[in-house]
Amino acid sequence: MKSIGKVIVLIGICIVAGIGCSAIRYVTNDTKAVSNQCIVPDSKTAIRIAEAVLSARYGKNLILSERPFTAVASNGVWFVEGTFPWTAHFVGWRGGVASVEIKMDDGQILHIQHGK
Repeated sequence: MKSIGKVIVLIGICIVAGIGCSAIRYVTNDTKAVSNQCIVPDSKTAIRIAEAVLSARYGKNLILSERPFTAVASNGVWFVEGTFPWTAHFVGWRGGVASVEIKMDDGQILHIQHGK
């Protein structure tokens, strides 16, 4: 239950931080939001939200092992995805990585999954 509270607080912080960026209406290297309502204004914010949500669902240790996360903006949605651990190639890593889709304008989580 504490993890869910942390997610809610993080989203609240992102909402407050987004109030001052309503003038951003362009994309620069997929790091700035296209939306007029910059609730999730950049890739760094999208990744922080994704890590909080994924950690609550799948466990912090697993999600930390999938850093670095990448975030790509497309059609008003951030697509955030983890990477395979560097040791995966040596130990025969089986499975996938975590991914989340987050709406830029309101921070809504559209999809969350972890590959198998």
